[in-house]
Amino acid sequence: MNECITPNTDINYSKDFVGLEKTPKKRAVKKNYIHFDKFYLPFIKIFIPSFAYAFLRHTINHDEPWYDIPFYLLNKVLGVTSVIIMSLAYVIGPIAKHSAKFKAYLGHRKYFGVGGFFLGTIHGLMSLLLMTPNNYKIFYNLETGRLNWQGNLSMFFGTIALFHLSFLAITSVPVIIKGMHSKQWKEIQRSRIIALWITFAHIATFGYKSWLNLDKWYGGMPPFSLIGASSIALILIFRKIIMSKNNKESNNLNTFLENEIKGY
Repeated sequence: MNECITPNTDINYSKDFVGLEKTPKKRAVKKNYIHFDKFYLPFIKIFIPSFAYAFLRHTINHDEPWYDIPFYLLNKVLGVTSVIIMSLAYVIGPIAKHSAKFKAYLGHRKYFGVGGFFLGTIHGLMSLLLMTPNNYKIFYNLETGRLNWQGNLSMFFGTIALFHLSFLAITSVPVIIKGMHSKQWKEIQRSRIIALWITFAHIATFGYKSWLNLDKWYGGMPPFSLIGASSIALILIFRKIIMSKNNKESNNLNTFLENEIKGY
């Protein structure tokens, strides 16, 4: 008598069995996480020298109290660190087009941009908590206790810059990117340069007087605001030079190809 053989449900059928379908394989789930070398390591490399500089300038050379370190001094460091990181995010692309060695860093741009925005947001919240005439005398009319023109303008530029950067950060979320046309997304991301120049205006508005007054260069060290503003200006100027060079090389290549085609 022929025995009735029932298939074992525990068997994982493969393509070696003729007539049997191959069991579907589970698709690997791609995890989204921040790589240590793409944000945290660059952050540490910028934050530690910035903190050391602020400590020497304010705590050692200007004799500011030690209890200012955990919040007042840290706020300054986070502000400058966020500015430098965001500025670097905007120069990686043009450099990578000019030199193939830097193409490996293209993946860092998103982390730098979003990470810089996050640090800038923390800096903004800490500044609001610290916003008193005792902490920021240059922002206030000490007779009335109200913000003067310098304080109003600086806060205005800072608010606009943070709002613009938050919009750019939202449009960097994968779900939002999928729902946008690539051309539309690129046009929005190009406006990040405007946000960076607004940030420059925010820094320059409250810091320009100390830049020109050498008495404010404690221990011969330039003000922290000058370092932040200079970082933005120098990186954007460098970016413009690299882009101009890339465009010139591209035009030369197009001219060469046209001449080759005509000669052929």
